[in-house]
Amino acid sequence: MTKARTGTIQSPLPSPQTTPSISSEKANRLGHSPQVSMKDRLNPQSDHGQMSPAAQVISTGPIDVGRAKSIAQTLETTDWYGRCWEEDTVFPRSARYYGPTSFSSVFKENALMDSSEEHRRHPSSWQFGQPLLGRDRPSAPSVRMNQIIKTLWNIPSKEICESLLGTFVSQQHILVDPTLVRHTIATLWSTFSEQLTVPRTPEKLTPIAETLFRNEEKTLPPPPDDGIEWLNTFTGPNLRFEMLGMMFVFFGRAYHSLLDDDHRFAVPENHGRDRRQTTWRMKECADVCLKMCEISETNNEISVALMICTVILESLCTGDESFQLQRRLADTCVSALGAGLHRLDYGNTKSTTALEYKRRVISAIYCTDKTDASMNGLPVMMSKKFCVIRLPLDLTEDELFLPPEEFSMAVRNLDSEGWNRTGEVRHMTGHRGIQLLSRCREEILEMALGVDLAISPQDIDYLHQKCQHVYESLPPQLHYYEYGTTPKNSAGKAMLTQAYLMLVHLQNRMLTDRVATARGFANEQRLLNTAMEMMEISIMYWVKRDQLMAFYNNFDWIVTCYGIPSAGVICVELLKQAKGQSTLQFSRSDAIQKLTLFIGFLEWIRPTDGNYRLAGRLKNVVRKVVDHILDPPPQPQQEVTENNLMDFPLDPMLAPLDANTVDWLNTIDWTQGSWMEFNQDLN
Repeated sequence: MTKARTGTIQSPLPSPQTTPSISSEKANRLGHSPQVSMKDRLNPQSDHGQMSPAAQVISTGPIDVGRAKSIAQTLETTDWYGRCWEEDTVFPRSARYYGPTSFSSVFKENALMDSSEEHRRHPSSWQFGQPLLGRDRPSAPSVRMNQIIKTLWNIPSKEICESLLGTFVSQQHILVDPTLVRHTIATLWSTFSEQLTVPRTPEKLTPIAETLFRNEEKTLPPPPDDGIEWLNTFTGPNLRFEMLGMMFVFFGRAYHSLLDDDHRFAVPENHGRDRRQTTWRMKECADVCLKMCEISETNNEISVALMICTVILESLCTGDESFQLQRRLADTCVSALGAGLHRLDYGNTKSTTALEYKRRVISAIYCTDKTDASMNGLPVMMSKKFCVIRLPLDLTEDELFLPPEEFSMAVRNLDSEGWNRTGEVRHMTGHRGIQLLSRCREEILEMALGVDLAISPQDIDYLHQKCQHVYESLPPQLHYYEYGTTPKNSAGKAMLTQAYLMLVHLQNRMLTDRVATARGFANEQRLLNTAMEMMEISIMYWVKRDQLMAFYNNFDWIVTCYGIPSAGVICVELLKQAKGQSTLQFSRSDAIQKLTLFIGFLEWIRPTDGNYRLAGRLKNVVRKVVDHILDPPPQPQQEVTENNLMDFPLDPMLAPLDANTVDWLNTIDWTQGSWMEFNQDLN
């Protein structure tokens, strides 16, 4: 689609004949203190120009000593900004949102303050005298240049870049748009093809770094109405750190979607890395780009998109139990608010590509926040009480970047609520459903995690009715069941989307019943029924794995978010039934069969999946429970305590359950409601 548009491919960037440099004497004449580290002051004989090559540059592979010395001797004095870093040099600051209670609101409301007068200091300047870390500080010119050279070295070859474009079927994200990625890769190679050819050298990569550093001195211009023209403001010769980082996010997601034995992992440039290691390397490169944005105080819709995408990319490698992920998500929410993405639709009546992309950014953050909050039992960080988060339009990837007239026509072809009229299950169609269900999730979490709330059975019924109404109001093509409990005969992306939305809906019901049970309301039967249905759909991903092979790279996420909670409820009730302590009605054989299939699903998770260790740990727990239920050992009668499920006897020949197993079963026993005990006495 973009090939038919004029002006989409940029002209190559000319390679400089000589590398400009600036000496310490020249810096002194311009009023800037020479960059002398504390080590130099204490040991004047030390020669930083002869530092270890490995300390100067870490590339994807070995480099010759002569080239490494060239890096070490050149980068400390290179002026890639196109000017010297004077102490008084300032640059425009990224637009920052201030609400009506801000310190400057009265001045701005009465046009007494011009926001265009806001500036930022050059990232390399010494704002408060000699830095503690000298030229080893993160914002030092040589440090930044070294990091970017290493990052650029990791851009895959042109052949690999083009081949990875074929992975969109299995790994697409609403912010890593195919048209955006294709255009950026095309302009990257058309502009910097000479610099990116192999063998790559620091000298060849330096012009790209210089372009990036020059472009960071400018803020993003007002977005034009034309989508491709908007892309050109931060791609090609206008390439920015935040967009380069998004490219590494795409590379990381693409590598993660491949089979473990894919030939692209065996190319020499990958240096023997496996699937997860290659994905992590791309995540590291994206992090470097993000760090450059932080140092220069760059904050816009593209940098915020990079933040949320790196959170997701890291979770693909490390799993979903990392505290670091929660911290990164919090930073992302703060940056989104600072960029004003939570107030996009105040006064905006005209839809454009740039505005739609911004809506997708804030929508992705909002939905991710609700998922993370429910997984970790923490308050939400982005509430609809303070945000105007409109549903992004149900446009295809191609329609999003059409010329303005055709884009407007595509918008008019949608129905009054922004859904497509063709009945297609588009990528954006599924995400709109997730956002609507996430709004319900926020209300559930507010009730579950709120303090000093008086909750009645009527409140629980209201939540159930609202969740059911929202799900049933989704377009028919998003529903999982054809009628009753009979699934539709869907395939591929449609099946995946329908099943996932049903899991999100069931999780909303399960969390609502958890609130009710913790308050002493009789909801155990409904909770178990929901868990059984949730487990049925979760194991469907494994049973139909041949049909869904293109999407299997995220199956460990289904296990973690939906399979584990439902398995816990079923395990607890089976153990209670074995001791005659359960009054709930359910099929013992059906429950055991579901858990047995779930064990097979857990065994299928690969070592290169982020949640592999978690899956292995819980596989042992579920297997021990099933073995005990099928072959219970004779034991003398003993008192069963209410809050310790592991008083149920297990076969002494089996490996004893460790503390983590006991904690997991007791935590998953949602009939206990220990996570909300502080609310128990309020009714």
